[in-house]
Amino acid sequence: MIIVRDDDVLWGRRNHKFDPLTEVERFKQVHEWLCQSNQILHVPALLVTSLQMYPDGIKYIRERTELGLMRPELHGWDHSDYSIMPMEQMRQHMELSLAWFYRVGLPRPSKLYATFGNVSEHMKEISNEYGLETVGLDKKKTSLMRICKEKRDLTMFENGKEEIFCHWWQCRDFPLKLVRRLETGSWEQAPTTDTQ
Repeated sequence: MIIVRDDDVLWGRRNHKFDPLTEVERFKQVHEWLCQSNQILHVPALLVTSLQMYPDGIKYIRERTELGLMRPELHGWDHSDYSIMPMEQMRQHMELSLAWFYRVGLPRPSKLYATFGNVSEHMKEISNEYGLETVGLDKKKTSLMRICKEKRDLTMFENGKEEIFCHWWQCRDFPLKLVRRLETGSWEQAPTTDTQ
C-alpha cells in the first residue's frame, strides 16, 4: 500500500485566480483521483482550527474515513512550529486537537505530521505522551510533484514505510499521474498535462 500524506487539508491557501474550484471541491477531486487506485491510501493531515470553517469538508472526511478510503491524521491545532513551541502550549494543542477529533466523530489519530516537517526531541516526547508517532518530512525525497516530474521509481513507497507527500491545493493532476503510473506500470502512460 502506498500512503499519500496530504498536508494542510482545507487550510485556505489556494489561489482562486488560477483555480475555480472551492477548497472542498478541490480536496474532493484530489481524494477521488487517489481512490481510483486500490494501491493508495489517502492520509489527510488535519489542521483543526482551519478545518472547523468547513463543516461540509469535515462531513466528507468522516464519511470517506468510515468507508475505509482515507485515514485522517493530526497536523496540529494550527500551523504552528511544534518543534520550537513551549511544552505546555504544545500539550494544550494536543489536548484540544484530540478532543476535536472525538467531538466530530473521527477516529483518534495515531500520528502527528510535523508542520514545516520540523521535529525536535521535546516534540517527540509530548507526542508520545498522547500516543502519537511524530513524523517529519523530507520534501526532496517524498514530494508527489517531484516524483511525478522526475518519473521516480516507487519501490521505496510500496510497503507504506515511506510516505508520498503533497499539498492538496498544489496537486494539479499529479495524483492522477500517480494512479495511472500504478495502473500501467509506466510513467509514459500517465497524463502529461499539469492543467488541473
